[in-house]
Amino acid sequence: MVEPRPDVVTVLLGTNDANASLTEKNLRMMTRMKKLTERPTIDGYRRNLTAIVERLTKETAARVALLSLPALGEEPDSEPVLRSVEYSAVVEQVAGAHGLTYLPLNERQTAYLRECGHTPAIAFRDGRALSARAATQHFVLGRSFDSISRRRGLRLTTDMIHQNTRGATMIADLIQEYLDGLRRLPR
Repeated sequence: MVEPRPDVVTVLLGTNDANASLTEKNLRMMTRMKKLTERPTIDGYRRNLTAIVERLTKETAARVALLSLPALGEEPDSEPVLRSVEYSAVVEQVAGAHGLTYLPLNERQTAYLRECGHTPAIAFRDGRALSARAATQHFVLGRSFDSISRRRGLRLTTDMIHQNTRGATMIADLIQEYLDGLRRLPR
């Protein structure tokens, strides 16, 4: 049973799955960190997302919306961004198959990156180095995550994965738009 009984549920997951699928180094890192018992694959992601959706729709009367993945990296035609697009297509398919609302976060973020035409000052890297350095700068040196983003020439993230204020605001805006649309529906 899903407790408490929510009226609305939004689901955003899969970034670690997509990231793990990029390189063997990322796969080993995620397997170790998350104590995974099987190799992350896009088919496994589809099965897990479907299981979550089926449980939510079976055990609650909540309206459920699925968000596509945030863009991995910030270069629109790079392998990490394209991988997040592939995983987001799965989210859209699962939402459609279950009659759920699909919230196009990936599409919004990749469009933003294309429109601004900005090239980040750093490239996407596998492993945890960028995240670890961002954490050190934040927690030890007291820099804001947005300051770290600016220093790295990033628009949506602090480390190509974790969202900064602009990236997180895109998530919040999509969810707010969804909730506003629900409020306008007849009861």
